[in-house]
Amino acid sequence: MTSAERAKLARILGMLGSEYAGERAAAGLQAEAFRKLHGLTWAQLLALPPVDVVEVAPEPEAPAEPDVAPTAQQSEQARWDARPAWYREMYPGWAPR
Repeated sequence: MTSAERAKLARILGMLGSEYAGERAAAGLQAEAFRKLHGLTWAQLLALPPVDVVEVAPEPEAPAEPDVAPTAQQSEQARWDARPAWYREMYPGWAPR
């Protein structure tokens, strides 16, 4: 098993501490699937020698776009576009002009 695979297992096991029951259950299922995929028992997995953990640097953030205030028409259009399709169909006369 590679160190990358073991790092993945560590992330999966870390989700077992979630405050949400669904996330904990999903993490348990993922961990069991991981174990089966590698054909090992839990005792064998736990007995593996330690490996060096390599920290992956986060990707650099994209530069922020300059703050340009939208015009009143653009802002109104954006609000209209954000409404659900059923709303736009129900009230077509309320669309910005």
